[in-house]
Amino acid sequence: MLDIRDKVETSKRQKVDISRQRYNFIFQGNPEPERPRLDEYTQRAKLASAGPANAFKLIAGLVNDGGGVNFVDETYQLVADHAGPFGGAVLDILLTEMENKIGKLAVIFAGYKKEMEAFFEHNPGLSSRVPYILNFEDMDDVSLWTIMSDLIAQRYHGRMNVKLGMCGLYMRILIRRLGRGRGIHRWARRLKKEKKKDKVKLENSESEPDIFLFTKENLIGPKSEEAFKSEAWLQLKSMIGLDEVKVAARCMIDMITTNYYRELAELNPFKCSLNQVFCGAPGTGKMTVATLYGHILADIGLLSSGEMIVKNPYDFIGQCLGKSEAKTQAILRASLEKFSSLMKLTSEVQGVPGDNRCVLFLGYEERIMAMFQAVNPGLARRFAIENRFRFQDYTVSQLMNILNLKVSQQHLKPTTSALAVAEMTFVREKMRPNFSNGGDVDNLLQKSHSTGKSTTARLMGEIYYDLGFLATTDVIDCKATDLIGRYVGHTAPQTQALMKSAFGKVLFVDEAYRLLEGQYAIEVVNELITFLGSPEYARQMVVILAGYPRMQPISSVWLVQWKMWQ
Repeated sequence: MLDIRDKVETSKRQKVDISRQRYNFIFQGNPEPERPRLDEYTQRAKLASAGPANAFKLIAGLVNDGGGVNFVDETYQLVADHAGPFGGAVLDILLTEMENKIGKLAVIFAGYKKEMEAFFEHNPGLSSRVPYILNFEDMDDVSLWTIMSDLIAQRYHGRMNVKLGMCGLYMRILIRRLGRGRGIHRWARRLKKEKKKDKVKLENSESEPDIFLFTKENLIGPKSEEAFKSEAWLQLKSMIGLDEVKVAARCMIDMITTNYYRELAELNPFKCSLNQVFCGAPGTGKMTVATLYGHILADIGLLSSGEMIVKNPYDFIGQCLGKSEAKTQAILRASLEKFSSLMKLTSEVQGVPGDNRCVLFLGYEERIMAMFQAVNPGLARRFAIENRFRFQDYTVSQLMNILNLKVSQQHLKPTTSALAVAEMTFVREKMRPNFSNGGDVDNLLQKSHSTGKSTTARLMGEIYYDLGFLATTDVIDCKATDLIGRYVGHTAPQTQALMKSAFGKVLFVDEAYRLLEGQYAIEVVNELITFLGSPEYARQMVVILAGYPRMQPISSVWLVQWKMWQ
């Protein structure tokens, strides 16, 4: 900037016309550095979505007002795949108008250094039209300390004190954390939480509160050992089974505790990513533990919020080229300060100390491992796959304990014979390939409260088998929602796959009234009719629709469409 000032002053003294000089800039740096905030002459526009016509309008407005600066933040979005044809067109207009309006228009392109590489590749003539590049380095600890000290002094008018002093140990730890990325917003949220705790304590105390003191807990959070006293940890500890998971969680907390004391000794903390992989079969408690895991991290100050955002893989997938990246970035921005359970993930999720985000991958172990082997190797480094949380199948004894717990919560008293039947049921279910662990306990309880629809379906399967219409007595149980897809083009293959798995068997569809709710549900009905009417599958299986009396309208839909096949 000083070079430009000297150049302008020298040109004026030499009486050289400077109106034909280019003063376009590129500002680039990592997230969080304080890129300049320009005054009223600066315009920040979302140009990619506005289109070429609005770009011309914006530039004309600046020029007609006597000239000005157009500040384009996140410039790389203009050349991203999800920007579509408008992004590149708008950038070309800007580059052209920068030349046509020299002396009246200056453009500042700003963005993160790594993402700006695609921007530089867009036009070979870019470097000649944008002669100045300003790199914003990350702030050092001294600069951060100065800013923090000034903020505290200004906000509290110089009356706020800090435990051990403004240059003391706790303030130094806080500044180092800020420098590693554990940002000011996160600290402010934790400070607010700690102040609430102090208020509750003081309400039960006779001493006068010191409202002008930042305590150790306010600055660097509670001791990590406090995690073992948190409600979330106690709930995890009390859960039946999950021995390996509890050991893994304890090891994680122990590592965090070690880092806490290393910081007190002014040593660098060990690298410890909050991101985790939860592997296990259905019904082993992955989602429940994921929720508790987030709350534990929030309780010890490693996350600003214990709120969880749950996403399935299809939530990351766009409907056309380039949309997946945009959707992934939006999800990750929404999960900042929170934790998200499920690949731009590889570049966006760094898994370094200080991340104010925790991402969890949940799924079957063999499929999760196959995914990590097939994608960018950087993903495994960010999730410490070798230290994954493994959720083992429940034993019959543990399933009985879960059953007894849920029965007592419903204020029921099962008979000894009923418990014996339940135990035998669990023994048989564990031998099935689709054993669903805790889900089988819920299914058993649900059947105990049912009106016998499922039992009747099984008896019908046996009758049809005895008559020679079916090849087996097996019954495939599912809900209507298992047939309904979650995005365009998903319903048909999902319905067909389930129908093929029930070939020669009984397909029992519960809550069938949901097949009247929405376009995807109607698509299911059409697929079922087509499938059952095809020569290959006709009279080769039995489909039973079950539900409440309100499902009568679906019978009419089926009847009308079925007659069309006769």
